[in-house]
Amino acid sequence: MAQGEGDMIGMLDRAKDWLLPLASGATPAAIFGWLAGRKKAEAETAKVAADATKATAEASKAEAEADAVYAGILNERFKALIDGYEKRIADLTAEVHGLRDEVKALRQALDSRTRAEAEDARRRAGLTGGATAISTDGDVRDLGRVV
Repeated sequence: MAQGEGDMIGMLDRAKDWLLPLASGATPAAIFGWLAGRKKAEAETAKVAADATKATAEASKAEAEADAVYAGILNERFKALIDGYEKRIADLTAEVHGLRDEVKALRQALDSRTRAEAEDARRRAGLTGGATAISTDGDVRDLGRVV
């Protein structure tokens, strides 16, 4: 079938909708009314399709807004979680610094006690004069021997 024949058949298929009432003896006013009714139905169908498209667009917009709200909630929760971790890190850092200061104080107390004990041991050993020294670890040394 040639291209022109297909177009002609399509035109005849479309024409049978209005030729059939005309051939059955309907008046032109009836045919016009029938065509107007058909146009009205087509317009209503187009309106329903437009309303459906509009409703779909509104639903998409509402879904996008809900997604934005949900993303905002998630952001706030993550910020709160991160703030909590940062506060905990700050607390732990302060605790570590406090423990370091406490260890320093304990070392100083132990060092002064060790030196005092070393001086006492030196006095007990009768090494008040002569070549004595206190090593860095707190031992009393007299010419190389530990007392």
